[in-house]
Amino acid sequence: MAPFSRSAFSVLVFAWTCASTSASVPEPLQKAVAALASAPGYTWTSTVTGGDGSPLRFGGANVKGKVDAEGTAVIVTETRQTSLTTVVRGETVVLGTQDGWFILEEFRARVRGGQPGPAGVGSRARGGEAGSPTLPAEDLARMIAAADSLEGGGDSWTGTIPADKTAGLVPGLGRGRGMAGEARIEATLAVHLVDAAVKRYTIRTTGTLPGRDGDPQPIDLLTTVEIDAIGATTVEIPPAAAARLDG
Repeated sequence: MAPFSRSAFSVLVFAWTCASTSASVPEPLQKAVAALASAPGYTWTSTVTGGDGSPLRFGGANVKGKVDAEGTAVIVTETRQTSLTTVVRGETVVLGTQDGWFILEEFRARVRGGQPGPAGVGSRARGGEAGSPTLPAEDLARMIAAADSLEGGGDSWTGTIPADKTAGLVPGLGRGRGMAGEARIEATLAVHLVDAAVKRYTIRTTGTLPGRDGDPQPIDLLTTVEIDAIGATTVEIPPAAAARLDG
């Protein structure tokens, strides 16, 4: 069977989400995201700050990722305490922690068995539900489809994602504690193009999450994703990760 192509999947995701949403996606934006999804590789960085751009005192993770023409991706997620490297090739996902490299199912079993997961891994991963990571083109396509409306023109577009669609869609907001009911998070998406290509997009999330004492806690975060080296990115898989992928 031919290797699974994440780039091809991104194109399908974008086509399906655009067809299934009532919002009209402007043609320049639609073409730019489709081109990113089908591009022979790109590099990206993702940073999280306060909504006003100020550094976070606690929490937040920064991401550096690369995906090549075959859909192989290497993604490094860093926090103040540690880092997690995820390698995706075909349908196989391996995760590199301070304790070594694990196939995704091994990682899930390790966490479910009570062994400590690496610090800095998101709550969904710590709960044993970590999945294959999505790429920016996939995330962006889904968010565009979920937006109530898209306004702007030329190289800049913005849209609002309502609170009932942000869970499991907006970065950092999984379906964990509170997301099924008490949380009330709205997101504003802004996409910036350069020479008709996606260069940067931002997601500002505002609203409330349930605190430990049950009282609503305000949230105001800004995630910025920068896209670079479209069509000119190669991926180097760490030897230890390659051994697990080939094993």
